[in-house]
Amino acid sequence: FHVVAAPDPAAPAPAAAAPPPAAPVPEGRVKLRLGSRQDDFLVDYRVEIENHDVPLENLRLTLVLPDGIRYMEGTTVWEGTDGSDPEVGDGTLVYRTDHASGTCAHTLTFRASVARDRAAGDLVTRGMLTFDTPAAPRQRSEVVQNVLALASAHERIPKPDVVVHPHFATLSHELRPEDRAELDAVIARLRNRDILHIHASGHSDARPIPAHRRSVYADNYALSTARAETVARYIARALELPENRITVFGYGPDLPLDRAPTREAYALNRRVGLRFVTDEVRDHTELRAVRALDEVVAATRGASPEAVTADPRPAEGAADPGATAAIAVNRSASLAPPAPALGPVEPSFLDGRDPGWAWHWPPPEHSPPIPSVKILVQHPPDAAVALYRNGERVPALNFDETLTRADGTVSASLWTGVDLEVGDNRFVARRVDDGSVQLEHTVHYSGPPVRAEFVEARSVLAADGLTPPRIAIRLYDQEGHPARPGVIGEFSVDPPHRARQELESLRNDPLSGGDGRRVRYMVGPDGIALLELQPTARPGEAILRVPFREREQEFRVWLASPPRDWILVGLAEGEAGYRELTGRVESLDPDLDADFWTDGRIAFYAKGRVRGDWLLTLAVDTERDPDDRTETLGDVIDPDAYYTLYGDATEQDYDAASREKLYVRIERDRFVAQFGDMETGLTYNELARYDRRL
Repeated sequence: FHVVAAPDPAAPAPAAAAPPPAAPVPEGRVKLRLGSRQDDFLVDYRVEIENHDVPLENLRLTLVLPDGIRYMEGTTVWEGTDGSDPEVGDGTLVYRTDHASGTCAHTLTFRASVARDRAAGDLVTRGMLTFDTPAAPRQRSEVVQNVLALASAHERIPKPDVVVHPHFATLSHELRPEDRAELDAVIARLRNRDILHIHASGHSDARPIPAHRRSVYADNYALSTARAETVARYIARALELPENRITVFGYGPDLPLDRAPTREAYALNRRVGLRFVTDEVRDHTELRAVRALDEVVAATRGASPEAVTADPRPAEGAADPGATAAIAVNRSASLAPPAPALGPVEPSFLDGRDPGWAWHWPPPEHSPPIPSVKILVQHPPDAAVALYRNGERVPALNFDETLTRADGTVSASLWTGVDLEVGDNRFVARRVDDGSVQLEHTVHYSGPPVRAEFVEARSVLAADGLTPPRIAIRLYDQEGHPARPGVIGEFSVDPPHRARQELESLRNDPLSGGDGRRVRYMVGPDGIALLELQPTARPGEAILRVPFREREQEFRVWLASPPRDWILVGLAEGEAGYRELTGRVESLDPDLDADFWTDGRIAFYAKGRVRGDWLLTLAVDTERDPDDRTETLGDVIDPDAYYTLYGDATEQDYDAASREKLYVRIERDRFVAQFGDMETGLTYNELARYDRRL
């Protein structure tokens, strides 16, 4: 509203005021830059995000790695410090950050490895930034691309020179059969080499050219040159070498091998020396940069100052249904196989498949771990396919490639990094030429879990003191679908049991004192999470609590003792004496027993099966004093008082605890009869009536 001064009643009515000029809408831009640097078969990626003028919320960076490139866990560095690994699924990486102020810059780096056996070709990594502006949610940048290439390369390995000595008849430059055989053997050895040059040097004997032959060879230098050319051309034709790789020279009689004036010496000197400059060539694959740096710029708009817009961020305390908590978690605690993923797709994937239309990926009931998925659709080779999600066409930037089988009868098109929304995502594959619907498929992207159920078939409910009890629960989202893999949650365990992860955390950080009773789980395939407890030898009920956004769910499971050998531990000690006093100095205490006296202790512990399926636990200690109020329920052994324990992993627990001299417990299935210290199990904070009769 506007506040104006009240008009003077006596004054004439003013002319209607012009409305104030509209305030300009803030405008800005965000820049996304993707670069890489390769070292052998490792790639270091660098992502830079620059924002100007308009603040952004709910930023999500999606990177789609090509087949053959795999993210290396633990290599993410955010703003120069170690960062959390991204959400990884089906070759797609998703990084999230809540807020980018009006003008800021962020830098992210990570490392990936390239499969050495991948076929040669381009490796295109695509990146896209999704964000909310004050004016509109779910804005996105154009796709930035980083292009590497696996290319075949030739490596030259130098080899020593090769020298041969063909011989010729007098006044001749023709090759004899034995000379041809020798040169053919040399040619065979040279076929796997790259011949850079051939140097041929011709030689003659010392006898001058007769006058009647000088019309053919002017002198011995011309004769030796002709011989060198004959040999060099013979080899060049066989190896298909151009003329510019041949050099010939005639030395005449200047370099004899034998200076004796004999027939044998003359024959030895009539020769051609060959020197081959060669490299052995080896083929290999190397990684090269084609487009090592790319950037895109997206325009952003702020809200009009007069407009009242809702904050696009979720309410405080509400989880983003598309986000996975970036917190440390003991991933081994899930003990579940990884979610299925679509690996590299080659034309051979289509071998043996019938022609026609088919939906190959994702399969039915597939639960994507991140809000992005690959789509693989089979179709006739002559059909162009358009893909739609919830009525909107999937952008062409998500299209990767079309594969065709060798016989040309079956094709398949692949889309990567296709966005998903929480809930059902209905995909339709249409022919481009006539728009007809050929295939329909629904992919459900689960929201945050809201309830869970106990899965006994996947649980391990053993109380043998060695095996960690494992309680399997299946979590569901609000629509009744299993929770997606990778979701992280918390749970707690009531005493006397403890979560295994809690004890491991205490070992790793003893100074923490085990303050937090809640530990974390990670959802695996089919919505299953496995909650592990510390091994226990005490059968009975274990109580676990799993909190959700609006309520907490309790699970009560029974840990049973499997058949086992008897355990028997016991000790007895005692002493006896006879009192006799001679040479009395003073009278004995009248309360002191005379003559024979004894003192001793018996203690033992036994545990095992009786009559087949009854488990008996029995303990006796004659030294215990039921009237001693210093003894408390559930005492544990003081290691400093009785035993020396070694090793940081030593644990203390108790079984057969009793303030009385006797402890007895007999049980079968869920029936228990016990005399000794026990937990009542009354943990409810409710009004109750407790009747006790003797």
